[in-house]
Amino acid sequence: MFNQLFGKYFKISFIVFIIIDVLSFFAYQDDCSHLIIFIVLTLLSLGLTLYKLELGLYIFLAELFIGSQGHLFSLATPYFGFSIRMSVFAIFFLVWLSKVIAGRRLDFFTKNNQFLYIYLLLFIAVAAGALRGILNNPLNQTFFDFNGWLFLAIVPAVFSIVRSFKVIKNILAILLSAVGFISLKTLVVLLLFAYKLPINLSIFYNWLRDSRIGEITHVTGTFYRIFFQAQIYVLIGFLLCFFLLLMRQKLDLDKVTVKWLRVIMLFSSTVLIACLSRSFWVGAVFALLFVFILLVWRHRFSLIKMVRLFVTMSLIVVVEIAFLFIITGNIPVSFTHNLIRDRLDDPTEEVAGMSRIAQLGPLWSAISQNWFWGSGFGKAVTYYTDDPRILAKSPTGIYNTYAFEWGYLDIWLKLGLSGLLIYLYLYYLVFKKGIYLIRKKADSSIFIIALLLGMAALLATNMFSPYLNHPLGIGYLILLSAIINFSIKEYVVKTS
Repeated sequence: MFNQLFGKYFKISFIVFIIIDVLSFFAYQDDCSHLIIFIVLTLLSLGLTLYKLELGLYIFLAELFIGSQGHLFSLATPYFGFSIRMSVFAIFFLVWLSKVIAGRRLDFFTKNNQFLYIYLLLFIAVAAGALRGILNNPLNQTFFDFNGWLFLAIVPAVFSIVRSFKVIKNILAILLSAVGFISLKTLVVLLLFAYKLPINLSIFYNWLRDSRIGEITHVTGTFYRIFFQAQIYVLIGFLLCFFLLLMRQKLDLDKVTVKWLRVIMLFSSTVLIACLSRSFWVGAVFALLFVFILLVWRHRFSLIKMVRLFVTMSLIVVVEIAFLFIITGNIPVSFTHNLIRDRLDDPTEEVAGMSRIAQLGPLWSAISQNWFWGSGFGKAVTYYTDDPRILAKSPTGIYNTYAFEWGYLDIWLKLGLSGLLIYLYLYYLVFKKGIYLIRKKADSSIFIIALLLGMAALLATNMFSPYLNHPLGIGYLILLSAIINFSIKEYVVKTS
């Protein structure tokens, strides 16, 4: 299965990602071109989805993997922007629904679905949160806070298509292609700004900001922090490649596959350092600790092997840091001026970290008002911050918002403890069913472990950056639960 990961779907996806990005940049500068490209892409997506529903799933996931907040292309309406993510989501969902009405089997609503009842409970909890928001909070805030959770509507469609290892292999190929593309894009953008290459950087910066791809922040000298929300998939892809390489002998991977896995792992790990995201670093460390425990417990790695692996990883990190300093011409004069070390300092003394801390008191106070059932989507909290980005909008530093960095507290505020526990139980169930396959030594067990590592990193990252209430995190949860559900079915059939 893995020896064909870097074939047709990987190569085509990578080329398409480049074309889409280039089109997005040039369309940003001309409204007419933007409209035409949006319509063409929407019609193309519709045609491919009608031709074969699984192609609609691939398009939907590909946009999710690279699109950050989904606004590579968008149409402005009098009330809100209609993004390309909304377009491909609606197309995939409606085409699937039409096939269900025409008689296609509903695989999701069967007793064999390992996640049916917990998903139904989550649907109820989210719907209740939306209703409370409509009744108690401003309607526009409720809608924009709730719209990311609409991704849950796609669950039955994904479960109906993830029904073969061929489909799973194609999805993994698209994911790794996206990881390679985002990694390359991050490094290219870093070099563009480090060396002020002869392009209109202000237009380039505005495109990245206005299309909500990410943020570019000057750090020191010629080094810029290049952060894309979609880099969460770079973290997931890094862990996937890392574990597959560790298991390359058991998987009998060929030389070409091993080579590409190494390339993507090195690119992605370099980008995880370059983006200077402490949340991603926490997620990576948490997942890697999980790997080390697993290697000792399940695969009986000796102490010597573990020490060798740790030393190798440490050397790679040192080399990648040096590489970033060299390519940006930012050689630190001393360790005390090392920008990597600075990011590891006490985050409460840094502006963004102080802003997070400032949210805690008002957040807890708001949660306590309706701690069990929640206050519904769109619930806003007011707090004081010295964050320059907020001071630019509100010079007093008093900020009112319904979006918070503390991911779990955000969910607790909107859905209450009841909704948060239901949601966390779904994640627990994904791990439980995945571990079941691992213990039974199912054919899919190794890549299930690799995907669970991504889930572990996502759960840790969400403590400081909200991903579990965002399409990027919800989408990965849906995909992984569908893969595990299919794998259990296959295992039961094979052993019965």
